[in-house]
Amino acid sequence: YQSAMLDMESAELGTEQTIKANFYNLLLLKEQIEVLQKNIETTEARLKSTEEMYNYGYVTELDVLNTRAGLSSLGPTLLQMKNAYEQLKMSFMMNLGLSFDQEVILDGAVEVSPEPLDSSYLVNTYMADRIDIQQITVSEGILKNVESAAANGRLPTMVLGWSYSPYQADPFETENWGEDGYFGDNGSFSVTLSVPVEDWLPHSGTWNDIQDAKNNIDNMVHQKELAFLAAEMEIRSLVMTLNTSIESMNVLKESAEINKKSYE
Repeated sequence: YQSAMLDMESAELGTEQTIKANFYNLLLLKEQIEVLQKNIETTEARLKSTEEMYNYGYVTELDVLNTRAGLSSLGPTLLQMKNAYEQLKMSFMMNLGLSFDQEVILDGAVEVSPEPLDSSYLVNTYMADRIDIQQITVSEGILKNVESAAANGRLPTMVLGWSYSPYQADPFETENWGEDGYFGDNGSFSVTLSVPVEDWLPHSGTWNDIQDAKNNIDNMVHQKELAFLAAEMEIRSLVMTLNTSIESMNVLKESAEINKKSYE
């Protein structure tokens, strides 16, 4: 039951993660499409200005051709981004259980408050709570129960028994009715102890079951160690990637501020 609950929780978390990722990717694609459209408008104005300057002899024909080629290359890029947006939108609606023709309004914004992350703190605090680690721990417990059940088959069995039989003589068989009838009883108590000798012999059925259970437990312990190592590596790798992205974002913010001041 606990294993099934963990599987369900894992599926729910996976679906939630996919929906959130698609939602923010849709918002990001939407902003990128808007930026590209503004870039196309700017390039169109630049082309018009370059053509006028060419007519007056201030620029060469090559300048006009380069500007026109740059504008032409933006069209396919915009189309690809719009197609990617529609495909991601369909995946988003499918995960939500919505029909593709249903109207969806995305209400949100891509807002990030970057803070450096400590990988050691995350590993020591949260790694054991991961669903995959919990599933392995539950499987290990199940195997230990299997081993215990197999080992219990080798234990001695004690059976307690008792019996009690009261006896009343028939009063109608006497000359004086009811006077010579008598009461008697007898009882017994027994204890039976049986020891399954065969189960203690090497390579017997129970012996093999116990050895198999121990081997399975050893393998599960090894898998658990590998799972912990893989989880730690994944967490540390994600933290390094996120911290690198944070540094890149800070640099881009500074560059944007510098460019903004230069235009002003």
